Amino acid sequence: MGITITPGVVIGNGFTLGSGPPPFLDMLYLVVAGGGSGGTYLGGGGGAGGYRTNYASTPIVLDKSTVYTVTVGAGGAAVASGTTGRNPGVASSLTGTGTSIESAGGGGGSGYVFASSPPI
Repeated sequence: MGITITPGVVIGNGFTLGSGPPPFLDMLYLVVAGGGSGGTYLGGGGGAGGYRTNYASTPIVLDKSTVYTVTVGAGGAAVASGTTGRNPGVASSLTGTGTSIESAGGGGGSGYVFASSPPI
């Protein structure tokens, strides 16, 4: 579930997408997705979440009359012991009419299951 940015409403630490003139807002963004979980025992580590940014580039232009939704992806959940499961991270995004920026979640690490008890 995302956070909806509605014109004239204060978001987070005082960020406001105002409702008065001018009707547009230039914005630089950094969209980072959640990282994947690591594997069990001797399994591999999870992958980093992807990112997209327009820093050092041209700002995107947001229309103050449009509702934008920001979704922050969580990291992959822990994997149950004794399984080869993996849990990827969740995608993050910024979407609204004419705007869709998404970063993919990181891949889950590989798991390892011992044929008998794990070594001590």
